[in-house]
Amino acid sequence: DLRNHPGITYHRSGIPIVLAGDNPGSYGYNQLTVDFYLATMAWGLNLADLKQFAWNSIQYSSVPDNRKVEGFQKWGNQWNLFIDSSYALACNQTFPDVTMNISDILPTYGPYDRSINVTLFGLGFEKAICKNIICKFGEKETNGIFIDLNEIICPTPSKSNDLSTVPISIVINNEIFESGLK
Repeated sequence: DLRNHPGITYHRSGIPIVLAGDNPGSYGYNQLTVDFYLATMAWGLNLADLKQFAWNSIQYSSVPDNRKVEGFQKWGNQWNLFIDSSYALACNQTFPDVTMNISDILPTYGPYDRSINVTLFGLGFEKAICKNIICKFGEKETNGIFIDLNEIICPTPSKSNDLSTVPISIVINNEIFESGLK
């Protein structure tokens, strides 16, 4: 069972690992694409993990250094094409039946004399993919950053002369999503 394989522990600990076609016994297949898919599903990998595994596969291969340079160039070009096409595809999606819900914010308080980043957690944040996100702290606005389907980062307003509790909401395409949080 791949979920019990120690590779993910090594990876999360910073030890380089590779997925290679020489381990079909562990995965039960002999195609490298399937290995990446199974590792993704079993280990909960994200895009950054997959990029690192692909990079490691070239870096730690036994091919001569001049071929590694060529491999990195080819892989880099293909990776950039993949990211560009994925970005275009994601930005063209619409989510009419998705309801956005902001369920938590961390930290819930901070300094009044400087800006810090707070993270909004919730569901339905796919509505914010490739969109301008405005974070509202009461009447003050900042630009938010989409992190993933459950996370948006909002910098707090730079300065405030008073300590106060304010409602937090986000605006996407002129639609306001109230958090109910303060």
